[in-house]
Amino acid sequence: MKWFNLLFIALFIHCGIATNAHALPSSIATNYPNLQAIGEYNYSYFFLDVYNIKLYQTKDTSDIQALDIKYQRDLSAGRRLSKAVEDLEKQENVTPLILKKWEKQMKAIFPDVVKGDHITILKHDIITSFYHNEKLQGSIKDPAFTSAFFNVWVGKEAPDKNMRYRLLEGAFYK
Repeated sequence: MKWFNLLFIALFIHCGIATNAHALPSSIATNYPNLQAIGEYNYSYFFLDVYNIKLYQTKDTSDIQALDIKYQRDLSAGRRLSKAVEDLEKQENVTPLILKKWEKQMKAIFPDVVKGDHITILKHDIITSFYHNEKLQGSIKDPAFTSAFFNVWVGKEAPDKNMRYRLLEGAFYK
């Protein structure tokens, strides 16, 4: 019976550590203490784990949201940028000229990631800020970009419907 209790305690501690390790950058948590994780999804591609993503919202307003992505594998900035451009291209009202402008801005912000890294994207009104682990990488102040970028993940026409559903499961605003 002792071994069972020890196993239970070890699992409890392990789960607690895993949960705490997937948190928002301290500057976001401090400035937006009401943000709550409301949905989560594990993204895999051909049986390879790519990332775990969480959506955070506040009950107060739909203007503040965050996506926190914990990478399960190494990915280059170029590969992540290509995928972002591909997904943004499919969004409503995105012209080639606008997309080219956004691509240039994202290229200056997107870092390479290694397994265990976090990319956190904060939506605050019309500004989208990108964090790599705890460090602010840069921001894009453009309401059309903010709308289109978050729509890739949680918009009505998001490419991955299952991800959208799982991220919005406990949503205050959809």
